[in-house]
Formats: sequence, C-alpha cells, structure tokens
Amino acid sequence: MKLPTFRSIVRWGLIGISYIFLVLVALLLIVATAAALLLEAKRRSRDATIDNLKALYIGLGYVILAVATLTLFIVRGREIRNKLARIPQNHVAIREEDVPKSVHVFISHEYLRCAAILAASQPTNGNHEGWGEIGTEYEGIRLRRRLLDTIHELNAAVLFLLPSYPPIRPTTRIAEHLRQLEGILVQRNKRAISSLVEYDSIIEFARYAQREPTMDEFLRGMRAANDLIETLRTYEPTEEPEPEEQVEGDVILEQDEEEESGSLMGAVPILNPYPQPRRPAPPMHSITT
Repeated sequence: MKLPTFRSIVRWGLIGISYIFLVLVALLLIVATAAALLLEAKRRSRDATIDNLKALYIGLGYVILAVATLTLFIVRGREIRNKLARIPQNHVAIREEDVPKSVHVFISHEYLRCAAILAASQPTNGNHEGWGEIGTEYEGIRLRRRLLDTIHELNAAVLFLLPSYPPIRPTTRIAEHLRQLEGILVQRNKRAISSLVEYDSIIEFARYAQREPTMDEFLRGMRAANDLIETLRTYEPTEEPEPEEQVEGDVILEQDEEEESGSLMGAVPILNPYPQPRRPAPPMHSITT
C-alpha cells in the first residue's frame, strides 16, 4: 500500500482545518445573534426580565433555522452519494502520485512503445491498385471514380456554353456526344480532337474494364479532360439567336444572316429530335483491358 506523501497530507489537512473553522465560525455567529436578541429583549423590558413569549419567538426562529439547515444538509448529502455511486469503483491513475513510481515508469514505457509501434506501422511508400499513390496530390482518391467524375465536369462546361445542348447519357460515348462540337474545338485548339479521342478511350475503359486504371492512364485521362474543358471555357457564353432553320438529313443547322463573319451559335449544329439512321462512327482508340 502506498503511503501518503507530505504534499497530500498538507493539502487534505488544510482542507479539513478550513472546513472545521468555517463551521465553528457559523455556529459562533448564530449563538451571538441569539444572545444579542435575548439581551435586547431584556433591556427593553421594564422589570429587566425576558417575557416568556418573546423568548419563545426567538427560540422558535432558531429551531426553524436548524431544521431547514439539517434538511438541506441531508438532501445535499444524498444527492452527492447517488452521484458518487455512479462512478466506477476501479481506481484510475491520473497523476504520478496516484500509483507507485515503478508502476508509473512501467506505464510510461508501455505508452511510448505503443506510440512507436503505431508510427512505424503507418504506410509510407505503399500503393493499392486503383487508388492514388501515397505522397502525391491524388492520395486517397479512387482513380476510376475520379475519371468518371470528369464526365459531369465536361458536361457542365458544355451546358454553360450552350444551355440548349442535350445532356450526356450514361451509355453514350464521349466522342459521339461531342461530335457536333468538333468544329468549335478545332478552332480553338488543334490538339482538341486527339484529346477527345484519348479521353473517350480512357472513359470507356473506366466504365467497362475489369482491371483498375493505372496511374499513367489516369494522368492521361485527366490531362485530356482538362484540355477539353479549358478549350470550351475559352468561349464566352452568348444568347442563342433566332436562326433560320435549314434541314439537312437528320441535323438542323442554325444560320445567322446578320453576322456573316460567323458567330459561335451559327456554327453549332443542334440534334434533330427525330434523327434518321446514322452511319457508323469511325473506330476509336481503346485501351486493352
């Protein structure tokens, strides 16, 4: 059993002495007020005696005070005992003096050992297939999911430029969906078509391939997506004019006669809601699964 230290003895001794001192002072003040009341009653009487009724009033007041004090003390003590009963009885060492020095040293060494094991077990250069490499900006990102998210970003860029452009469908290839914008892309970026073909191939691979994409494929897909999005953002969004419609096969071309130099919307074809059978699209580059 651990012997109490000098510091704990002094601390609890001061607490006990202070409590007893305050209780004695309170009792002394109560007795002094009672004596003062009795002396005042005696001084005011004609025959220098205390009337029994007045003494009864004074005593009754102190009896009521004593009963109220004891009641409050009992209720408060019961509440404290109930709260303490909910605390687990097992001793929990918080400070160094709560346990023997040898036990404290053992606990400290075990804590440091566990901390060292935890730090050494953290992955530093490992890599999981289909996830971003540790230590790069893509750490903790699933490559397949991030590639597929770029479809919504590209579609948002297209709709921001052309609000009437039909949204992409989950089963539609990117190259097929953006076929009508190839002229716009080439005007601003000569490498846009190659980026579109590469992006379409990587997205098809991410959609249907069983193998997870590699980091190189992911980076190529992200570069192609960024290239297409930046090319579309070089245009300023404009209001669509009221064109004269000219039907050619399954496509309706908008022509703006007022701006002969050729506006953005004048060169953009819009899909006919009732298309005719289309010739098969040229084969796209694909990634071998």
